[in-house]
Amino acid sequence: MNGRETEQWPDDFSELDGGDVQSLGDGNFIYRINYDNAYHMKYRLKERGTVAKDVVTEKFILGMRIVMLGFEHALKRVKRKPDAEGVTLDDVIDDMRQVLARAAASTVLALAENLPKIIDASAVDHDEVE
Repeated sequence: MNGRETEQWPDDFSELDGGDVQSLGDGNFIYRINYDNAYHMKYRLKERGTVAKDVVTEKFILGMRIVMLGFEHALKRVKRKPDAEGVTLDDVIDDMRQVLARAAASTVLALAENLPKIIDASAVDHDEVE
């Protein structure tokens, strides 16, 4: 899509999945975004023209990367000791990443599209003392 190299998603992914994160080791990751995500496609279909559609895709990619990076940053601060059943965060981390990406995919475009309309210079009280 948009000249980017793509690959087929695993069989257990659906149109609701937003992406996933693959660890490359040594603290390096690949963030993969699901361009076929239903929410992304819904917003693309509402737009007229290639440029407007591509802008939606770029917003989706950027929003997903920001949310997924934030999640990874937060994970670094979590202790990874076993719970009562011996399960550690490492045992469920891939599932957590998939759930986060699914949740993010359903919201990032709504935020990207609507926040500029809701919050703009007219919404800021310029008389406030900083």
